[in-house]
Amino acid sequence: DMVSLDKHVFGMTATPEIEGIFVDEECFDVSCYGLDMFEAIEQGLMPKMDIAIGIREEIDIPDNLREKYSVVGTKTLLETVISDYGHVNHWLAYFTTKEELKQNELELRKIFPEFKILKAYHGLNNVENVISDFESSRQPVVLMTVSMFLEGMHLNKVGGVLLYRNVQRSHTYAQILGRLCVIGQKYSPVMVDVTGAILGIKQFYTPKSTRA
Repeated sequence: DMVSLDKHVFGMTATPEIEGIFVDEECFDVSCYGLDMFEAIEQGLMPKMDIAIGIREEIDIPDNLREKYSVVGTKTLLETVISDYGHVNHWLAYFTTKEELKQNELELRKIFPEFKILKAYHGLNNVENVISDFESSRQPVVLMTVSMFLEGMHLNKVGGVLLYRNVQRSHTYAQILGRLCVIGQKYSPVMVDVTGAILGIKQFYTPKSTRA
């Protein structure tokens, strides 16, 4: 109706692609594009991301994926990565359920003894306060979350993601990587894929430039 009245429609989405279908092409005849994650990194606008993958020994994968973090055990993997990324003061930890979050809270408190631990999930009345506390905290902080911040909201200062959530969809994985996209950031952010979820995703997010 707006187009028939010669009005301009400006649509924005944080999900340009879902399972090979490009949302903007389906909805609009004319599209205007910005930079995708890969182009921004190539042009030096933001640094490359590092991904540490939790790999079970029985999984058959290329040797080059075992170069640095072929570590058995979640706790050992986290301790090793966190030692390498001591400059990261704001971590975002994703879990599948509140029960899973609670089961891992004690472990995270032991691994991050000097960090403030915050929690955010649907049903909490003070989510806005938690977000504000996370972004403004002068103390190093870990924000544990369930089904929040996957899309549609950007948190400032996130330098590392702990992925306990067993993500099975490529665009969801790409959305979580998006929490680490910060133009102008000087150091490489890191994703710690505790479950090795990316190894089970058959087709990872591929932008229109066809680069994997």
